[in-house]
Amino acid sequence: MSRWITSLPVQVALVFLLLAVGACSDDAGPTGPGVEIEPAIPAAATAWLQDNVHTFESADPSENMEDLAFLQELVGDARVVALGEATHGTQEFQQMKDCIVRYLVREMRFDALAMEVSWPEANRMDSYVRSGVGEPETLQAGLYFFLARTQEVLDMIGWMRSSNATGTPVGFYGFDMQYPGMAIETVERFLAATDSSVVTEVAARLDCLRPYANTPTSYPPEFYDAAPPEYRDACHEDLTWVHDALAARQEDLSALGGTESFQRTLRSARVLVQFEEMSSGRQSRDDAMAENALWLLDQLGPDGKLIL
Repeated sequence: MSRWITSLPVQVALVFLLLAVGACSDDAGPTGPGVEIEPAIPAAATAWLQDNVHTFESADPSENMEDLAFLQELVGDARVVALGEATHGTQEFQQMKDCIVRYLVREMRFDALAMEVSWPEANRMDSYVRSGVGEPETLQAGLYFFLARTQEVLDMIGWMRSSNATGTPVGFYGFDMQYPGMAIETVERFLAATDSSVVTEVAARLDCLRPYANTPTSYPPEFYDAAPPEYRDACHEDLTWVHDALAARQEDLSALGGTESFQRTLRSARVLVQFEEMSSGRQSRDDAMAENALWLLDQLGPDGKLIL
C-alpha cells in the first residue's frame, strides 16, 4: 500500500488521503458483448498525482518526522490546518494524523487541536493534557463519538500530555454541539459560583432541553426534533435569552469567575442554541461547527494556530 499526502494550492487547509493504487496488468481480461471494460487511468490524473503527492515511509508517530518536512512549505503561514479522512475509524488515517499533529506542534508551533467532538466534554480533556488532571481513558469515553474513542487517539492524547509537561503547550478542544447535557451543567455551575440570584430563572429557561439532554452514561429516550414546533420555538427563545443575558454581563461575570471560565460558559450557552437550531433546521451542523472553530481561533489570539 502506498501512502501519499496531496499538496493543495490554497494554504488554509491540508487534506490528507490514503490511496491504494493497483498495477495495471498486460492481460486485458475478458471481452465481448455485455462485458464492461474499465477505462485506463487518464494520463492527466497520473501527472497530477506525480506533481502533488508526497511519499512517506511510515505511519508510526514516534518516527515519522523527516518525511513531513514538506509541510513547512505547504502550510507556510496558514493559521488553520484541517486534516480530513476518506473513512472514519481507519487506523492508518489516525496514525498519520497523529504524525502530522506532532510535527505541526513541535516544528511549526501550532497551539491547539480541535476535534469533531462535543465542546464541553472536550474541555475536560484539555485540562488533562495541560495539567494531568483526570483519567484519560475515562475522559476519552466522554467524548461520545467513536472516531475519538480509539487507541490511536488515546496515544495522541498521551503525547499531547507529554508535550505540555515538557514545555511545549498544546490544547485539546471540541467544536461539535450534538450533546447538550454537559453544556447545561456548565452554565448552571458557573452561575451558581458567581451569581446565584439568577440561577433559578436560568434553570427554568433551560428546562425545555432537559428531557432531551444526555447524561455521562445515558441518552434521552426521544429526540428534540420530535417536539412540537411551538415547543421548539419557545425553547429557542429561552436559550437565546440565556446566552444574551450572559453576554450582556461579560465584564462583571468575568471578574467574578475568571475570563477563561466565563468564555467557556458563554460558548456552552451558545452551543445550546446551536443544538436547538440544528435540531429544528434553523442552522446546519456544519455552519455551527465552523462558527465554533472560528471562535476557538479567536480565543488563541492573533498569532494562534489551530489544527482541525
